[in-house]
Amino acid sequence: MKKLKIEAKEFFKNRKYKDAIKKFQAVLMEEPFDLEAKLGVMLCDMAETNEYEAKNLFEMYESAKDKNIGDIGILLEDILQEGDEQLFDEADELKKLYSDELKDYVEYRDFLTFVESRGEFKRAFEDLMFSAKIVIDSKEDFIEFISRLLENGYTNTALNYLENAIALYPHEDFFQKTLGQLEV
Repeated sequence: MKKLKIEAKEFFKNRKYKDAIKKFQAVLMEEPFDLEAKLGVMLCDMAETNEYEAKNLFEMYESAKDKNIGDIGILLEDILQEGDEQLFDEADELKKLYSDELKDYVEYRDFLTFVESRGEFKRAFEDLMFSAKIVIDSKEDFIEFISRLLENGYTNTALNYLENAIALYPHEDFFQKTLGQLEV
């Protein structure tokens, strides 16, 4: 777990917040009460809307920890008090998706449940895109998935999926038309 936290902090320092949050969430999967990892997740979320404040809080925490100033655990509990329940709910939801049988795969219907619990497609997709593959077993679901990727700004990802879809469904109008629009 220590290695994951070190990697997460490095990603955070280098402004790679999406990578950092994945590492912090991996720590929480194994140690749900890890206050430092919970703080990391919150700071990564905060960085999306207020990068300056998130970086300042991170630096203050790191400095206080390095200098053994006060009880860092109490400080973290105070910072996390409001968001604590939400983090546990999200960690539980992630654990459901990562059963032993589907360690690296999430069925599309389970992904949609996760989207609903996260409140938005973009956030749920980002939480899973580096750690799991979404298994889609119907053409209709695949079309919906591609459409949602495009609606949320994942044009390159959608393009990659479309290029593979053409091989499976060479005569599907949606794939041909969408691919044509993206390649222009």
